[in-house]
Amino acid sequence: MAAPPASAGPASGTIDSGDFTVADNILDTWNTIGQILVRLDGVQYESRAQMLGIYAVRYRGERFLIRTQA
Repeated sequence: MAAPPASAGPASGTIDSGDFTVADNILDTWNTIGQILVRLDGVQYESRAQMLGIYAVRYRGERFLIRTQA
């Protein structure tokens, strides 16, 4: 059986936003995401804004905004 051909990389202009759905209320989801973030190796927690549903973190020198919404 032959292996599939190797990909040359992501298609130009394609961005995966990383969207996913959690079947829980917004407050529990917010708290769970915060707990996961602070336990991940290499993640530096910078700030959060619960009313906006945003966490600001730094990972490998890059800043990320993680947003939750109901």
